[in-house]
Amino acid sequence: MEGSQLFLESNPREAKKFVYYGNIRYLKRDYEGALEYYKKALERDYFDGGIHYNLGLIMEKLQDYEGALRNYLTSMKLSCQTETYYAKSQRKVRNLKLHLKARKK
Repeated sequence: MEGSQLFLESNPREAKKFVYYGNIRYLKRDYEGALEYYKKALERDYFDGGIHYNLGLIMEKLQDYEGALRNYLTSMKLSCQTETYYAKSQRKVRNLKLHLKARKK
């Protein structure tokens, strides 16, 4: 069995491990792979605003703008207004709304 698979299976309920591998896939521009890992992380910790933010980034890269917007909004709801993810998500929501509005014209 591959070392990374053993790492994930050592505690399959821990979301951080899946986020870690999602981040690696993101950096390698494997957005579909990153999406898969972030979704697995979300199954383990739905209330982590950072995971929703990462999903928003991936969905935006994959041009699923509505999905990205949903995840950014969820990130804002789950994050304190003082948290980094709140501010980042707020900017992304504003930009995506403008983008979606321009596409409808």
